[in-house]
Amino acid sequence: MKLLVVTDAKGKVIGTARVEERQSAGKGESKDTPFLGQPATIRGQEIHEIEIPSELQKVEDVEEFHKTVKKHLSQSQAKK
Repeated sequence: MKLLVVTDAKGKVIGTARVEERQSAGKGESKDTPFLGQPATIRGQEIHEIEIPSELQKVEDVEEFHKTVKKHLSQSQAKK
């Protein structure tokens, strides 16, 4: 599963959003029309796109989820 991760200037995870593949087209759109919604940032924040394991979707505690996402984000950045 792909995830957009918003981090602050210190690298703390402050928000996430799943990257969804477009399943159906709206009126006047094709399936190739990109979905335009995503988190927005302010100065000092960054958006990262990472791949996470599907079992992470089952984590219900936000703090635990963000801690696990930060670990995956660090691993993803180390590969670059």
